[in-house]
Amino acid sequence: MSALEQAWERVGFEDPAAVERLLVRGALGGALAGGLVMLVGGLSRTASTAGYTLALAAGLLLLLLPGQGLGARLAVLAASALLPVFVPSTPATLAYFFTVPLGLMLASAPRSLSRRLAVCAGPSLGAAWCLLLERWLSGRHLGPGAALGWLALLGAGVFLSAGAALAWVSLAADAVEPKLASQPRVLHAWQRVRAALGRLPRGGPRAELEALAHEGAARWLKVKAERDLLASSLDEHTEQEAREAVTALVERIGETTDTELASHLGQLLRVHRDTLEQLDGLRRKVERLEARTAAEAGWLETAAFSVELAPRNEPGTRELASRLRSLAPRT
Repeated sequence: MSALEQAWERVGFEDPAAVERLLVRGALGGALAGGLVMLVGGLSRTASTAGYTLALAAGLLLLLLPGQGLGARLAVLAASALLPVFVPSTPATLAYFFTVPLGLMLASAPRSLSRRLAVCAGPSLGAAWCLLLERWLSGRHLGPGAALGWLALLGAGVFLSAGAALAWVSLAADAVEPKLASQPRVLHAWQRVRAALGRLPRGGPRAELEALAHEGAARWLKVKAERDLLASSLDEHTEQEAREAVTALVERIGETTDTELASHLGQLLRVHRDTLEQLDGLRRKVERLEARTAAEAGWLETAAFSVELAPRNEPGTRELASRLRSLAPRT
């Protein structure tokens, strides 16, 4: 895996559902804004077309902004619309009268200073990106392909919402952390291990402990993936139907006097019992994997506690690595 792929694995979103809603609303708002500008101005683009489209798209996104009060959104939208009346503007800068307030609204939640600055600039950067792309796509060097500039304008809302999505971007300390996010207990143990390892002196023993910690996290992820895969194969409805069918067939076989009918019913009974045996076996495998998952989580917690109390000398850390390796659950 390349360094870029490893870095990308550390990027996530604090609220993926909110980001998804934002992107969908941005796409719809941008398409609506581009459609309205096309309807009013026709297919011929002027120097002001891109600015008006982006300003309208930003205004619609500001109105549809998730997680904000309607009154506050309307007030900010009205102020943004009135601001060009008092402040000199050009078609190229008109969009920023709406993207800057959009960024300020998103940055209103308590966040770090660096995050607030990124969020404030995000929609404006998206607008600048869209303008540059539209200008390049509509250039004379493309000839008949210059009509592609409208595609950039129709997707203006996507550029804006992608920049606004910086409000929810989170950067994990390593590539393992996002994979453990589904289990807070394991994630907390991993964060403790990582913090404790950071306090140890660099060298071979610390690298060995780091490798053991990564192996433990990888084992937990593997076992959990196997458990989830098998658990998804369990069908309670099928199991219930099979149990009811077995009960009914046993009663019917006991009541019938037709030997041929009893033979056919017995064959059907064996089929349902075989289904139940397979489901029972699958359930036992899931239970064993759940136990292994808990054991791996317990090992990570033990490793965290042990590394936090580990001596800061090489013999002590080597002894700790040997002890943790012996405590690792057997596969």
